[in-house]
Amino acid sequence: KLAAAIAKGLVAGIAEGDSVLYLGAANGATPSFVSDLVGAKGMVYCVEFSPRAMRDLIRVCEQRENMVPILADAR
Repeated sequence: KLAAAIAKGLVAGIAEGDSVLYLGAANGATPSFVSDLVGAKGMVYCVEFSPRAMRDLIRVCEQRENMVPILADAR
């Protein structure tokens, strides 16, 4: 939903070089979009609670140097 909103013109306040804490990263689809926004100089810290979703998230993070998977409860 975030990716669709940004594509429709939402100003999300995410710029190249930013560090983003993404809570509820799930399988990494939307965080990978954020990864594109922050670029090589930025970083996306992806927090996910579910070990099953984390498995998929790790695969995405292995393909992107600016994404870090974190298995934790965001509460």
